[in-house]
Amino acid sequence: SLAQRIRAKGIEAEDWLMLAELEIKQSEHRTAEEKRTSAQLATGYLNHALAAAEGNHSQEVACRAYKTYADAYRLAGDYERALEQYEKFHELQRKIFAQEIQQKAKILQARFETEKAKKEADLQQAKAEAEHLRNMELAGVNQQLEESNRRLTEADQLKTDLLGIAAHDLKNPLQSILGFAELISARTAGDAKVAGYAKTIEQTAVRMFKTVVDLLQSSAIDSGVIVLQREIIDVTDLIAYIAESNMIHAAKKDQRIDFPPQQICVVNADAERLHEVIDNLIGNAIKFSPRGKTIWVKVEKRDEKVCVSVRDEGLGMDAEDLKKIFGKFRKLSARPTGGENSTGLGLFIAKQLIDLHGGKIWVESKGKDQGTTFTVELPAVIS
Repeated sequence: SLAQRIRAKGIEAEDWLMLAELEIKQSEHRTAEEKRTSAQLATGYLNHALAAAEGNHSQEVACRAYKTYADAYRLAGDYERALEQYEKFHELQRKIFAQEIQQKAKILQARFETEKAKKEADLQQAKAEAEHLRNMELAGVNQQLEESNRRLTEADQLKTDLLGIAAHDLKNPLQSILGFAELISARTAGDAKVAGYAKTIEQTAVRMFKTVVDLLQSSAIDSGVIVLQREIIDVTDLIAYIAESNMIHAAKKDQRIDFPPQQICVVNADAERLHEVIDNLIGNAIKFSPRGKTIWVKVEKRDEKVCVSVRDEGLGMDAEDLKKIFGKFRKLSARPTGGENSTGLGLFIAKQLIDLHGGKIWVESKGKDQGTTFTVELPAVIS
């Protein structure tokens, strides 16, 4: 049947595309001649994939094919053709993105109209019940308040969903910007001025991408969809790696991270999520400390707990800051000392992730310009 032929074409296009992507990935550490051979093989696979995709009217597969073409030509050193394919990829991606936005807008508009009609009906019903509620006992009034609270919760969830959709739809354009910036840098290595512009574009896109990732993670936390992948890990090894990774950032501000050899401390935790939390705390210490200061990182056992502390000589916090430090989108009185970016979501996400682990996170500061100490406490694994 026609449907079966279309389905078969789609599967064929995916197979050719996967072969091309695999060929490029496997050639990363080969010689230049081998890379050119791999690029030719990948291009042949992509020709088949694109032909099948066009016969099947599959824009998504065609979009991936153009991007993989660009990767293949870049692998072969043909940056002009790589840029040409990136432009095709970007144009088709923009078209797909516009179609998706239009479709989502229709869905959201329909949802809004439905919700509006429902709320208007609820309002009319509430008015009709007002006379009856006057004679009801306090329990009935409480029930009405609970129902109002439920509706507010639903409205807040809708806001979270819309925020998540908006952040998700920004990821692809930002990835395209990063790709173009890298290509421009590669093609203009001899032009310091243009290369500097490309670097600025890339750094700005990276900051925006970090903001989008934080928004998506915040939305996931609010929706309760994060599931921890727990495993037995040595926190000391994990933090040693994080501290070393951040030393290059600290060095840019003539700062020093002090993390001497420490005892083994084992916990049952999601290593990736714990990495996010500690990396955020050390990053904040660098961000909010003046040049030439020291950041102390310490891991220790306290009874049946493992405690990780990050102490700095930075701007400190007053009593008002301490009250709202773990809130969402909270801006504190202190500002980054090197003009760094801050989304106001990092510490909110950190607290939610530690809460999911059954742990605690808190902050201590004696006041302005007297530094800050963040402490994370997790249940220890007793051997």
